[in-house]
Amino acid sequence: MPDKKQILEYFHLIDAELKKRNQTGEILIAGGARLCLVHHAGDFTKDIDGLYEPKHIINDIVNMIIPDNEDYPPKWLNDSIKSYIGANAPREEFLSLNNLKIYTASAEYLLAMKMISARFDTLDDCDLKYLMKKLNIATEEQAFDILLQFFSESQIQPKTMYAVRNVIEMINEEKEEISNSETDDTSAGNRPKP
Repeated sequence: MPDKKQILEYFHLIDAELKKRNQTGEILIAGGARLCLVHHAGDFTKDIDGLYEPKHIINDIVNMIIPDNEDYPPKWLNDSIKSYIGANAPREEFLSLNNLKIYTASAEYLLAMKMISARFDTLDDCDLKYLMKKLNIATEEQAFDILLQFFSESQIQPKTMYAVRNVIEMINEEKEEISNSETDDTSAGNRPKP
């Protein structure tokens, strides 16, 4: 699997190839790649989920420069998130090269995407937990306030409600454990010495 350094190298190779072809391009990344590159929430990502243009040219370049081996999935750069992210998603510039601009979805939008997809066969619960902590979300209401900024109530499935509730419970349990540990440490310091 590619690490952060390799991903950045590939972005530079895509940029160089776009320049040779007298083309410019944009990539809007989301998902685990955003967490890996922007938040340093992991060293690797199995792929880059995003929207990109010109799609056929960038696909051709990626197929040309990415090694054809088992370390990289066939669709290393893919638009599988297109049903969860719109072209009007709030974005932040991540990297600006001569012929290629890389944007990332905002943390709030990424949280909303992770909530709405709520995939149990992935690391989405870990991603949800990370993003909720980063955004200081402590309640289901706070999480759903963000979700409803980007998605309609009719799009929210029971799995989303379950996932959010589960992650909030995990965060609160961690806080309680930390609090108990600090209390134990404080009270241990006040004990008389034998």
